[in-house]
Amino acid sequence: RIEQMFVDVIVKYKDEPKERVTATIGMDSNYLNNVQQDFVDYPDLEYIRLELSTYWRNKRDEQGNSN
Repeated sequence: RIEQMFVDVIVKYKDEPKERVTATIGMDSNYLNNVQQDFVDYPDLEYIRLELSTYWRNKRDEQGNSN
């Protein structure tokens, strides 16, 4: 059985000092299409970054340490 992997959607707006997580989504989510539209709709959006969710990052690190 293949588990669904999740990523955090991290955004940074020009008028905010820090980036923030706006969503955690499954890899097959259509949320990314909405995020792409945000670049057009919000000129103050500086960047969007996808990062493995904490659960998946920890799981990856555990597997790496057990080898």
